[in-house]
Amino acid sequence: MPRSALRFYALPLSIMVLAYVLPMAGVGAAVRAGDPEMLKLRQEIASHMASAGPIAAVARHMRDGRYVRATFTVFAWNFGVAALVLSFLAGGVFFALPPLVGMSRGVLLGLFYDPSAFEGARGLVTIGTAILELPPYMIAGALGMRLGLAWLLPPRGERLREAWGYARWTIPLVAVLLLVAAIWEVTGLALVGPRH
Repeated sequence: MPRSALRFYALPLSIMVLAYVLPMAGVGAAVRAGDPEMLKLRQEIASHMASAGPIAAVARHMRDGRYVRATFTVFAWNFGVAALVLSFLAGGVFFALPPLVGMSRGVLLGLFYDPSAFEGARGLVTIGTAILELPPYMIAGALGMRLGLAWLLPPRGERLREAWGYARWTIPLVAVLLLVAAIWEVTGLALVGPRH
């Protein structure tokens, strides 16, 4: 990565990492400590997640043996909605939105973090998915923050051109990483089978 890219991404990427990690650690600690409010929230969210559009669609595709379609659904949701809309474009509208989205994802990760999930083959799938998915979300959010700030800070035209210049190679990179993550996740889930 060129030195200018490191300078461009250093601060917003650091903010995105903290936005994910701090809520994840705090909420995860509360869940493991048995906080009744956090456990109730976890149960409520879990009941809604199972029937949520993309999750239900992926589960249906996998039950039917349509793994390519399941992979495409995971990729389309992760790239189109989670990375492009909620991170990059949201940041372009208002630079503070990507860290807020990252914080909400961090809360979700903290709610559902389960140390026993990291054992065996299922653990390998879980860890690999997190390693492959989270950095592209953070990168898209950092790019969105820079784009949002470019609208505010002079010289505006120069900053917008710089942000779009980085977007030309960052967005395809995010897409490739999320495609690899989707392949990894669906293949891994197909191999380890449903959780009992």
